[in-house]
Amino acid sequence: MSLDEVLVWLVDEDLAGLDENHRLAIQEVRHSDFRRYLEHLATNNNQSKNTVQRKAASLKCFYSMASETGVTSENWMKTFRIPHTLASKQLEQPLTAEQVSRLLGSPDVNTPDGKRDKAILALITMHGLEVNEVHKLNLDNIQFDQGKAGVIRVVGRGDKKRDIALSTKSSDLLQAWLEERRRWLSEKDPHQDDDPVFVAMHSNARERAGRGISERGIRGIVDGYLEAVEAKRERISCHALRHNYIALSLQDGSENLQDLKESIEHGSVSTTCFYPT
Repeated sequence: MSLDEVLVWLVDEDLAGLDENHRLAIQEVRHSDFRRYLEHLATNNNQSKNTVQRKAASLKCFYSMASETGVTSENWMKTFRIPHTLASKQLEQPLTAEQVSRLLGSPDVNTPDGKRDKAILALITMHGLEVNEVHKLNLDNIQFDQGKAGVIRVVGRGDKKRDIALSTKSSDLLQAWLEERRRWLSEKDPHQDDDPVFVAMHSNARERAGRGISERGIRGIVDGYLEAVEAKRERISCHALRHNYIALSLQDGSENLQDLKESIEHGSVSTTCFYPT
């Protein structure tokens, strides 16, 4: 949905027009207005659920940016939920905030493995890192003396780099793991690899203790904890947890839309808005 389509709909519904100074004036939109429009698209225009969801995301994106730039007094679409009869199942929000909290609480932090695993889960669920970004994270990518709680430089696809500000909680978990990592490597003295933040603790057919843990190994760790909290089901994976982070961030308004788009390296704001909330 283009901006023109959004404005045409608003004008047709008497929800927008020009004020006395010939400037765009947008009226408050009720959830019932939004729902009526989506139902119109699905029934009268015979559009698919994916298309309806994309257009709903565009409208939510429009109001989010309008409120951030002062065009509207607030974001009236912030708490809107797409009716389940219209929502596409392709990007369902996999876990609730309470389930994510249980997932983060599942590793045993009294063990070296548990401290490592909790730090991995924190980066994925609290900052939206992808598996390959966790895998590539090196010690020199972390600066705890920057920002409020530290900054990590993430290397994404195509070796694109971006800085992510850590939260106090994720910073504490990461520091706890790094302290354990130094102690564990010095005691075990395996074939040390000084660069990767996350190392394998046990040797097996695919991993070698003390070396950087593989992407497959990271996925196995996450899947294990999802099963432990009975949250493992179809389409729930490491990448789904990234979707979950985006959806929950949009839902609670914890991040500015533009900042969120940049932190997860989306090409456009409209892509970020597409995630269900």
